[in-house]
Amino acid sequence: SLGILYAAFGLGALLGPALLNRFNDGRVFKMRRLMIISFIWVTVGWLLLGFAPSLWLAALALILRAMGGSATWTYSSTIIQMSSDNAYMGRMFSLDWSMFYLAVTVSTIVTGKALDSLGSSHAPDIAIISGILSIIPLLAWIAAVRWVEKHQAKIPTQAAISKSI
Repeated sequence: SLGILYAAFGLGALLGPALLNRFNDGRVFKMRRLMIISFIWVTVGWLLLGFAPSLWLAALALILRAMGGSATWTYSSTIIQMSSDNAYMGRMFSLDWSMFYLAVTVSTIVTGKALDSLGSSHAPDIAIISGILSIIPLLAWIAAVRWVEKHQAKIPTQAAISKSI
């Protein structure tokens, strides 16, 4: 059963970016918006995992959860590459990786402590709580995208600057 769940996660990691790329035109604006969908997939995947009554539905939930996580990671890395000055690229990726591993470490420790304290029979509850908590980064990302889009609209483009000169 563990092999099935790992395979499901791997399949989801491949499918997420591949599916969203069908709607991606390569602009940072579009990738930011598509990441909203990927954050939704993560949340729904966690919630489905918590309510999954069988191994196969748990595998389906992990496919969806991995689709979201993989697409978010792929697009965020691409956005960093497209948006960062080359002189700061290494520092940007170092910060990105360090924050990623900090989040993974903290969430692994908290989940492990919860499982140790409550017992493995509460694993579905912990998955549901993870799903509920994953709404926080989803809402934060939506707010960040709106804020960036609002403030970028006020910044004149290079073409507008050239035209006025």
